[in-house]
This record gives sequence, structure tokens and C-alpha cells, in this order.
Amino acid sequence: MGPDFKDGKLQTWSQIASYLQVSVRTAQLWASHRRLPVHHLAGERTPVFAFQQELDTWLENAREDLPLAEPVALPGEDLDHPSGATEEIAGAAARASTDQARSIFSGGRIIFGVVVLAAVLLGIGVWRWNSPDIAMVNLDGPALIARDASGRELWRHLFPNGIRTGAYTTPDSEKKYWVGDLTGDGHAEVLFPHYADTADSVGTPLYCFGSDGKIRWRYLNARVVRDIGGEMAPVYLFAALQILPGPSGRGKLIAVSSVHMSDQACQVALLDPAGRLVAEYWHPGHLDYLRQIGGNVPGDARLLAAGVSDGDHRAALVVLNPYTMRGASTPSRMADQRFRMLDMPEAHEELVILFPRSCLDRDEPKTIVSHVTVNEHNILVDVVMGHNVAMRWKVLFEFTPDLRLKRVFPSTDYWQEHLRLEREGKLDHSWQKDMEALAKGVEYRRGD
Repeated sequence: MGPDFKDGKLQTWSQIASYLQVSVRTAQLWASHRRLPVHHLAGERTPVFAFQQELDTWLENAREDLPLAEPVALPGEDLDHPSGATEEIAGAAARASTDQARSIFSGGRIIFGVVVLAAVLLGIGVWRWNSPDIAMVNLDGPALIARDASGRELWRHLFPNGIRTGAYTTPDSEKKYWVGDLTGDGHAEVLFPHYADTADSVGTPLYCFGSDGKIRWRYLNARVVRDIGGEMAPVYLFAALQILPGPSGRGKLIAVSSVHMSDQACQVALLDPAGRLVAEYWHPGHLDYLRQIGGNVPGDARLLAAGVSDGDHRAALVVLNPYTMRGASTPSRMADQRFRMLDMPEAHEELVILFPRSCLDRDEPKTIVSHVTVNEHNILVDVVMGHNVAMRWKVLFEFTPDLRLKRVFPSTDYWQEHLRLEREGKLDHSWQKDMEALAKGVEYRRGD
């Protein structure tokens, strides 16, 4: 609880909110909708007071059902004598305007009454439209906090089983969440995968929060799939997120990649703005990066997924039509049939690009894509010559926007390691020859 006050009596909204350790607006919402024991004195500005003992008793009884969003006061608002929550403002204004209009109508001044009523309702609409919107989010312990463009807190959501904050800090600064307008209504939503702080036997659900902080929907991959080794219990961890234009030009679609805890199965799911599954693609291995390629014309965008194919033990790029994707990675072409997923039709991807091994990774079980950069001029793919993304031996493959290979070049660490092995007589070729061989070894598999 907050600080103690004289005689245990709190005499303003600010004192009540301070004692409860919430915003003034939240305290008012609790009083209006949760029967928070706040007393009112007669008077024009309706002063309030509350007793600490009554608040403590109420908290003990209501703690499990407290609202999670805490709106903050708007600029210029009198916190101790506010007009109430958004809904109350709108309702009171509408009732006042209706009463005024009824009185005016009875006097015969109908046109003037209509004008007054329209002005009041327009004012309500403008107030709502200009209300602060989400511009960013940050984490604070178990809380997800939404803020406006000036950094002011709008709401927060508390996760009872905590947030594993380290899961949101990736070596390549890959963002794990998204803030933007999903539905086209002019207000931002937040897409946030929840990595629990405790041991997780369920998976990583993706939450969609509205601009008011309420949960709109929750998506969790819970499909049971099997390969030759048997069924895989549905425990999938969030991997990547990409927002795509909707096919009708209205709203957005959400592509989300989730990887089985065994790393042997990956789902790329396409969700509509309401969180419903529209299409899905399954891949043997994991696809840790999702990017949009192609134009922004509805139906023209393509999804670029990158990671590793366990069926070929190589780093892979997969090009999908997100609006029609279905089935599992075309299994008939896989080198290692142990990873073939059963009971699914063949996906026939538009394109699969597999990256060759180099002379530095002969003893590694597989290679993997460690990052993808897409812009209007090129697509740059970082491939780690080993199964660990933290390895520094990277080779960079540069493609044109239509995925024709332009050049291959090593990272500084790869180049230095290659020179060292050359000087020691352990390699009989230059690093330039190595890059030429890697360029020739890139394999293209086009869909049927």
C-alpha cells in the first residue's frame, strides 16, 4: 500500500490513488464499476473521501478480479475533480445533450436544438479521436507497458507468471513484438508473444492487446504433428512475426512462426486481425526470420522465411504465397527422410534456396541463417557456418530483390580464420576460391 494518512482518512482522488498505488483514472474506474468504497459529499464539485481500512478490505476481496489496464490523466485534466472515465464522459454528455434538446424541442426551436446536439456529439467524437495512442511498449518486471509518443504510460498488463525479459533481447536486434494499426480503424494494437519467466510446458502464446489495454485475442500453436519418430507433443515456442497487407486492402494479416521445442517442426501461420487461422505451412527444422518481399498490392506480397532445413542439414530460405500456403515442406526432395512430416499434403513452395557448406564447417551437423536484411535494392542473408548462431564464422549471400545471387563474401572473422588455416597448411586454396565454390553451390528448388 501507499503512505498512511491522518486518521486513516483519504480526502482527494489523488490521495486515494496514491494509497492504492494506481493512477487516479483507475481508482475512478474501480469506484464506478468495481464498487470501490469511496464516499461523496454533497456539493457542486462532489468532493470525495475514503477510509484506508475499507480500501484494504475491498482489495483483499477484489484482488483477483482487478482490471489490468491503467489509463492515465489527459493534459489539463483536474485529477481531484475529473469528469470520469471515457464511457462516463460520453454517457453524461449524451444524456445532457438529449435533455437539452428535449427542452429546446418543446419550445419549438427544433433547428437550433439539432445544431446543439450535433455539436455536442461531434465534440465527443473529436475527444475520442484525439485521445493518446500507443507508440511504443517496454517491459518492467512482469509488466508490459504501453506508452504514447511522448513516453507517457497509457496502460500496463501484468503477467502472473512473469516475463522472461532476456528472450526479447536478440543478438541481431530482431524485434519480438509489434505496435501498429491492425484493423484500419486509426488506433494501434500491440502484438506481444509471452515468454513466461517460469518453466514453460505450454509454449509461447501470442497476445493481441487493443489500444485500451484489453486482450483482443490470444493465439497458441497447439497442433499435434508426427514424423517417422512419432508424435510431437504440442509445445511450440514463438520464433518470428511479420505483418502483411490484407488481400482486400483493408486491415493487416499476421504471419507468425513457431518452432517445436525439439527444433524438428515449425509452423508458419497466417492470422486475420481477429486472430483466426487463415493458412499454415509446416517446415522440418526452424524458420527464425520472416520478411515480406514483393509489392504492397493486396495479394501480391510474398513471405520470405529463413532458418534451417533439418531434412537437408543446411541453411534455407523459403518463399511462400502467404494467402494460399498449405501443407508441409515438399518432402520428396529432402535428403534425410527421418524429418519428413506425415499426414500432410506437400506444400510445393514457390521457391526454396539451400546454402552449401564451406571448408570451415565440415564437422558441423548443419548450417543456419543467422539474419536477413531486406530493402528495395537487395536481400542480404547471413549464414553461420555451424549450427550455433553465436558462431562468428559467417558468410554473406547478397541477392537481387527477385532472389538472383549477386555475390558472396565472408565476414571478417571467417576471412581471418581462413587465412590462419592457409598459413598453417591446413587449407590448399584461398578464401576467394572458397567464395566462388559457395556461390556455385547455392541450390534453387522451385515449386511445381
